[in-house]
Amino acid sequence: MAHSFCNIKESAEFVKAAANILFSTFSAINKDAWPTEEEAKKAGIIGIVLGTDDETNSTSLSACSLTGENIFSEISNIRNRKNHPYEFYKKCGYSIIGAIPNANGINKPDIWMWKNI
Repeated sequence: MAHSFCNIKESAEFVKAAANILFSTFSAINKDAWPTEEEAKKAGIIGIVLGTDDETNSTSLSACSLTGENIFSEISNIRNRKNHPYEFYKKCGYSIIGAIPNANGINKPDIWMWKNI
């Protein structure tokens, strides 16, 4: 199989291709563990949640101490500093719904995202 590198941000086609690769990979491991969105809808599932760690200071959320007083403004103003995948997930229809401060160490939050299906 030939591989090439690209900037996934360049087109919706790249985002879809990446999603297909992920789906194919996980389906090959265990199809029952990775239902399609259509199968999930038929089963009554209304959305998908995911967590994406920032352990490498890749977002602005890791540049500050998240507290109950600033967490919502920091999430609203999040910046991608080092190609963190949250932007990929946003292009796939997910929205940031929260963050767990220090989930992976001091100033290393877990970013929670949701997608309605």
